[in-house]
Amino acid sequence: MNYTELTYMPDGTALIYAIQNKATGKMYVGSTVEPHRRWVTHVRRLRAGEHTSFVLQKAWAKHGEPAFQYNPLLVCARTDRNMYEARMISALGEYNLMKDVGVPPAGAMRGRKHSAETIVAMKKSATARWASVGPRKSDLLCETAWGLVEEGTPRYIACKRAGVSHSTFWKWMKARDLMANLQPTCTKLCQEAWSLVLSGATKSNACIQVGVSHSTFWKWLAETKADIGGTS
Repeated sequence: MNYTELTYMPDGTALIYAIQNKATGKMYVGSTVEPHRRWVTHVRRLRAGEHTSFVLQKAWAKHGEPAFQYNPLLVCARTDRNMYEARMISALGEYNLMKDVGVPPAGAMRGRKHSAETIVAMKKSATARWASVGPRKSDLLCETAWGLVEEGTPRYIACKRAGVSHSTFWKWMKARDLMANLQPTCTKLCQEAWSLVLSGATKSNACIQVGVSHSTFWKWLAETKADIGGTS
């Protein structure tokens, strides 16, 4: 049985797994009861440049995705999961920089919350660590999407072409105070959509044709007090 492909582990069991760099043999060790989902989550974060292990992230960037494989280490009872994970991290987890055994022990924070002061300190520490890695892949994708938006491409289409989620792009724009720059483009698109509505198109179809969100168009209608009549 290939445990790494399972959606859920059999009742009462857990999987201790490793993400191994085939070029160096180094590993990141973790545990899960949802093997397939855990691997997908790791890959998504690594591709976006947002993995919690910055040493694994740097190795991923250096050697490339094909150099890494997802391997099962052992299957254990869920009650023993934290103990075996800690042992494997101590023996094999060279990429588990922030997950060393006893600091805290594996699984020690499950179900617990950090204080506000601890969260602030963790953010500062993470910012300092990532400064040595360089720009995240998601930032580069957002820059590509922003370039398309400046050329007049609707946001959701720009995100799709650049390969970045709309929520990530939205946060990126807010962090750089770029939201105000969108207003002229949004206004122009809403005016084009309204012209289509006056020509007989429904609001939904008009929004799709010009590439503006329905919520943005509705807000523009309310602000301009346009007579929307019975269009849908």
